[in-house]
Amino acid sequence: MVRAEDAVAYVHQGFWINWTKGRPMGATLTLEPQNAAILIAIVAVYVQLVGSQLWKLVVFLIHQLRATQAEKDGFYHQQQVILRNTGTEMGAVWQLIRVGFAWRHHVQLKATRRSLPLILIASLHFAAFNVASIFSSRLLDAGDEALSISPFCGVFNDDYMASMGTSSVISMPNSLVVEYSAYIQSRYQQSQQYVEFCSTPSSVCRHLPRQTIPWNVTINDSCPFAQAACLPGLNQSIVLDTGLLSSHRHFGINSPAADRVQYRKVTTCTILNDAEYITDWHNISATNSTPAKQVVDAYYGPNPIADRNATFSYSEWTHLYSFDQYSITNPYQMSVQYTGGGTTPEVYSDFVPIPELARSDADVMLAFLSFSKVYEAAVDDPWFRATVATTYPVPESMNPVEGTVYKRDKPVTTLACAEQHQLCVDKDSDNDVPTSDKCTPLGGWFDTAAGPNSIDVFDLTPQQGAVAQRLFQSAVDSSFYSVLLGLAQRDTPLLARRSIQGLTGMGLPIDQWQNEVRYWSNISMANLQRSVVDFSTGRFAADTSYINTTLSPAQSWLCQNQIIRGTSYRSFDMFALIFILVLGLIIIIVGSTIEDCLALRRKRQMRQGKTTSSYRQEMWVRNEMLDMLRMLFERQGYSTWGRSSNGVPISGPGQMMKIADLETTDNLELYATQDSKKPRSHRWRIAPSGNSSAGTLLKDHDIHQGVESFEFDHAQGEFLRDLKLSKTKRQFTVDERYSSDFTALPVHDDGQGGIGHVMAERRTSWGLWGERPRRVPQAPSDWIGRAY
Repeated sequence: MVRAEDAVAYVHQGFWINWTKGRPMGATLTLEPQNAAILIAIVAVYVQLVGSQLWKLVVFLIHQLRATQAEKDGFYHQQQVILRNTGTEMGAVWQLIRVGFAWRHHVQLKATRRSLPLILIASLHFAAFNVASIFSSRLLDAGDEALSISPFCGVFNDDYMASMGTSSVISMPNSLVVEYSAYIQSRYQQSQQYVEFCSTPSSVCRHLPRQTIPWNVTINDSCPFAQAACLPGLNQSIVLDTGLLSSHRHFGINSPAADRVQYRKVTTCTILNDAEYITDWHNISATNSTPAKQVVDAYYGPNPIADRNATFSYSEWTHLYSFDQYSITNPYQMSVQYTGGGTTPEVYSDFVPIPELARSDADVMLAFLSFSKVYEAAVDDPWFRATVATTYPVPESMNPVEGTVYKRDKPVTTLACAEQHQLCVDKDSDNDVPTSDKCTPLGGWFDTAAGPNSIDVFDLTPQQGAVAQRLFQSAVDSSFYSVLLGLAQRDTPLLARRSIQGLTGMGLPIDQWQNEVRYWSNISMANLQRSVVDFSTGRFAADTSYINTTLSPAQSWLCQNQIIRGTSYRSFDMFALIFILVLGLIIIIVGSTIEDCLALRRKRQMRQGKTTSSYRQEMWVRNEMLDMLRMLFERQGYSTWGRSSNGVPISGPGQMMKIADLETTDNLELYATQDSKKPRSHRWRIAPSGNSSAGTLLKDHDIHQGVESFEFDHAQGEFLRDLKLSKTKRQFTVDERYSSDFTALPVHDDGQGGIGHVMAERRTSWGLWGERPRRVPQAPSDWIGRAY
């Protein structure tokens, strides 16, 4: 037969809505670990891609903010070129450091201070997106929640029970009872272990919908029963109130607010007046089957199941406390009895309470405690009371000194708890405050589930009905009586047993009984959550043969909407994932099309007569490496260039080009030694004297731009050459002036001269190319076709 223990492994993989956040924030994607790792890797790469495109936008913005028509030094222009052409942050950082280091001796430039902001921006951008890439999975993390799709979700199989000659768990064959009971005890024990080991947040404790469900604890000075039943002088009770617990948020039944149910449990416990209701030791004569023995009887109501007037009877073969003998058994013994309140049928109760204990609005549980050893210190706790001093006989071989120990005042003491349940529905919200017209009154479990004031009086949706039924069945399985009865069969569920050492028990605090009640409450709430989840996973049964998976539509809906927690899968926040994808896509599109958009905007601004903005955009184009390559080729004479629709420079069809040899004199740079504090612009037309038909030379000298242009017109064609001027002092020039060989005619009257203003030069320039200076020879006969 198939075990249901592995049913929790069945998890819905794909998209679903976590109604904790609602639509659209609750959109969730659950994947198995292998697929989850692939998704995380893809997102990490995608974030890096988005970062690279965003860097394009960042450098574009910085470049445009820095662009100006004012004259700037070479360091500024190099920074602009770096910003324009460096595709990565670290590439920009390296180039900026490299250029700044080269200019470090120019103190007046303050290269380091001018480079630092740009380096910092690039470094921060690089770090931010690398961190975002690494931790992108955390941005997408939707926790460890997933939907169960176990094929074993269901209820007890009546047909299977009938085939075994029974129709219920209570009357099933003994072999099945043993198997079923053993399994249920193990489930209670798991809840106990969960409480003991998961009191603090831990990754290994993520099994229940909520790690803990807190109680509101109040210590009252009143008795929850008739005053005569409570311990005189104590006048104290502990009240534990869960408040309203959401079927969705606390028990993991995934549903919108209109299909939710709220559950509340109030438990009130106190110590009873055992002196009035429990007898002293008395003898019972031997029978044919049992020896004579001494017993004490508790009379809190007759026990119809045992057919006796006493609620509970306790016997101890050696009632004089054999504390000088070691025992492998637990010296604490505890027995529990239950009675349902209100209209609960008698068949569900262990005893019929006396009037002093009867509650019409609560179920009552009695916990009888005995202890067969002694304590090292007096115990004043009313449930564990041990103040009778006695002698501790120690063998002389061990220690000749006798010690004082303390034994129990009474062989049996009783703790009583009244448990109340409440269900609320609210189709409009998931409030934590009870709404009087939509809540059942606090009462016993039977009246709340099926009594005249049960939740059925409200107009429930089918889903709410299924949720209410599931919550209440789980509440019954998680009552103090059920939990303690299940645990006591394997081990006494008491914190006090941890203080037992050897022959004796350690002393206990005066409020130990309250600590025990809190402990039981935590186990009860853990088991309540576990029981709700077990319905959907099938783990409530020892074997799947017990489970009937043919369910009503509402129950099937419940099976498909149970949230479970674990580490065998990974859930992602779909809203965060889509947000990252959409935002990243926008950045990628803008970063990829920024230059095309820039070209269109330039054309529109030029048509509108705007120059400042178009100048900045023109600088973005001119600083681009392809455009700089175009200017290099044009300088060499390849002037037939145009632009494509996206602004990329293209040469004429079939035109072949190469980078000329920079070692030849035709391509040597012209170094100007003249520096002017008041830049002026001159434009001259120069022709050889007596031979003007041989050609003309057009010379534009613009110190603002640092460019000299020579245009030659002659019979063989026309070409334009742009030569850079350098103002550095790493060259020297020898000028020979001629005034009779050339005639200079002004192209236009710019205030710098007129007809008769004649100037021509023969120039021999020296400059640095590579490691050695080279001479730049010039002669008047060369001015027709060559320029230096």
